Amino acid sequence: MKTDKERLLILLKYLIDHNREHGQELRELATKAEGVVTETVQEYILEAAQRMDESIESLMKALSELDKH
Repeated sequence: MKTDKERLLILLKYLIDHNREHGQELRELATKAEGVVTETVQEYILEAAQRMDESIESLMKALSELDKH
């Protein structure tokens, strides 16, 4: 049976990969939306992708810290 720490490690790794996929999807959406929506809408979509990158950074820091202990 896995420990709580092991389960957390697995979940963090999953969320990092999952969020990377969503970030890529958002960037693709912004590209596809060009000419269909306003530039402002595209910027908001790209902002969401950037925030996804920031969340990945935080999750990676948490994973690294958890690995130390």
